[in-house]
Amino acid sequence: MNIFKKIFLVSLFSLFISCFEKEVEIIDSEQENILHKDSPLSDLMKAVTSHDASFDDRIDGSDCFSLIFPYNILVNGQFTTISSIYQINLIGDQDEVELLFPVTIAFGNYETKVLNNESQFDKVSIACQNGELYNLHIDCAEFVYPFSYAKYNLISRNFDTEIVLSKKESFQFLVSLKEGDIYKINYPLNIILFDTDHITVHENQFLHNHILTASQVCD
Repeated sequence: MNIFKKIFLVSLFSLFISCFEKEVEIIDSEQENILHKDSPLSDLMKAVTSHDASFDDRIDGSDCFSLIFPYNILVNGQFTTISSIYQINLIGDQDEVELLFPVTIAFGNYETKVLNNESQFDKVSIACQNGELYNLHIDCAEFVYPFSYAKYNLISRNFDTEIVLSKKESFQFLVSLKEGDIYKINYPLNIILFDTDHITVHENQFLHNHILTASQVCD
């Protein structure tokens, strides 16, 4: 082999090793706050930021999805258009409620679906009862927006920042993660517990503990 080719190959290999070591060094330096798709904290954050579909259970009987306003029902035989949570709360436990179709529903993962009849509604309800739909939600914890995530970019070998402005954007970031993806939360992060306690968080374990405690109290 030509001596110049040997020198080129050795130099190229050395450069590759150097880049690899730099990448490992960057990730290792952030190890305490590194997260993956299946990290316990990732699951907790998804539950905090999922769509809360339980507010209209007295009408649809399911915590896997909610009805999108406005929609029509019969309350004790009287036609009513529901446009707010306030109207839902006026319906008593003894009232007879009949849902009028079509309706549009929103799932815990923010996807929507139009249901044209009772048969389609029953099919989705059964899927919820069988555990086929995402319905995890933690009510007692809320993030203060905006905040940002940083996802590791294998091409640039740097963390790319992604700002989230709402629960939906945060949830969609988390569910978009693939196996092998690495990300972190850009601290500080502010959270509200039990609607009153405002806490500033600076690291993963602290955030994990607070959300877990809140979920246990809510349950």
